[in-house]
Amino acid sequence: MKPLYISQVTALTIVTIIWFSAGSKCSQEGPEFFFDDPGPFQTVNTVRQNNILPNGTWPFSFPFPGRLGGIVLNPAPATFPGNFTVLSPTSEQLKQHKTVLEAAGISDLSALGDMTLSGLVMPQIGITVPSADQYEAQGALFQHACQVDASRTSLVRFGGIARRLKAKPPPSTGLFSLLPDNLHAGPPRPTVRASAPSTGGMVVDSYIVARTLRLEDNLLIILDYPNLYLTIIAEEVIVGQNVTITWERPMQHTSRKLDPPGKPPKADPPFWEDGTTPGLWGVTGQRGIDGIKGFEDDPRRSSKGYLDGADAPEIELWTLSLKGRPVVDVGGQDGGQGGPGQDGGDGGDGSTGWDAVPEFLIDCRRSHGAGGNGGDGGKGGDGGTGGDGGHGGRFKFYAPQSVLTEFARGFLTKADGGGRGEGGVTGLAGNGGEGHKCLRANMAYRSEQPRIAVA
Repeated sequence: MKPLYISQVTALTIVTIIWFSAGSKCSQEGPEFFFDDPGPFQTVNTVRQNNILPNGTWPFSFPFPGRLGGIVLNPAPATFPGNFTVLSPTSEQLKQHKTVLEAAGISDLSALGDMTLSGLVMPQIGITVPSADQYEAQGALFQHACQVDASRTSLVRFGGIARRLKAKPPPSTGLFSLLPDNLHAGPPRPTVRASAPSTGGMVVDSYIVARTLRLEDNLLIILDYPNLYLTIIAEEVIVGQNVTITWERPMQHTSRKLDPPGKPPKADPPFWEDGTTPGLWGVTGQRGIDGIKGFEDDPRRSSKGYLDGADAPEIELWTLSLKGRPVVDVGGQDGGQGGPGQDGGDGGDGSTGWDAVPEFLIDCRRSHGAGGNGGDGGKGGDGGTGGDGGHGGRFKFYAPQSVLTEFARGFLTKADGGGRGEGGVTGLAGNGGEGHKCLRANMAYRSEQPRIAVA
């Protein structure tokens, strides 16, 4: 098999960076970004792990035919604007991609020809190569992706029906090892690769491979969750205007509002201490039951909660020549909204007053008793706490030093974590119970004082 080669390649990895306006749910600010460069190790910010390979020839030849030798590392460190950390890609990345492509029978990018992508496109798990019939017949609906606006200053939510790219099934090699999580800026977490589903012992990725890859104006490439890893490999990549690489956020969980609690029973009419003599006072109804708090995840959880946003995907781009710049959206999904609070229960009805009991026509044996007031309604439950936002993804760009330097002068990438979900809606207070008077409202004896009949 003809070997695959790449020469003089350095790398740029953006982990958390975002220069989009803050007016959109798809855009939030991020604090820093990271560069991968196979030159000498240096740091301007915090370095978590030194994976630098020694200067000299890279031990693995990889994807571009017609190059001599292996990879010659550039000993001169690159200078980039802004707050950054210089790291180095591991040989496992090269080894894995080389193994996947060779297992699929791809050993010469030039033999693959050119590929043009336009409109709304959704990569599939497996390897996509140039073809006259490169789209599946059935499209795919998406509703929660993002697209750069015409001003190229912010990302806006976008949906539609995308064309699915045809892909060769991924080869089952069983040779892959997981990449270390040394590039994440934040609390430790598994890499997307470590948590992604797998088939046949290999990491499940989407590959787009071509000699020349043309990305037409207004193209939207949408990764469909849980397809979380896209690798683009081409000798030359030509990017049109307003090209966005984004991902479809999964539908978030919602919790149903609980039915309000039952109403307390009506208060019994009063009695004196002997238990037999009716009292003349009313008994107030019971207070309604308070609503319970809306659903929320256990704050002590050590794994993803029901309401937590999904982690964003990882995207790699390998090329020797890049014209234009795609906008890359690998921002984490916002957390889901907390559950609605339960409505408070209605208050219990007050007791019914006793009827007056007449004796002869000149006085009353007993006047009527006043009815009780209705009980207060229960308090509505608080809304549940929203879920945590998902982790931001990664965009890794591997290219010659000159291409990286030009790219770093101006690019738009969102890779920050998602925001916390909104709290649930507070439940409504219950209605007060009904008050009551006498057992028989039409009796002549309704006043609280005895009435004397006049002949």
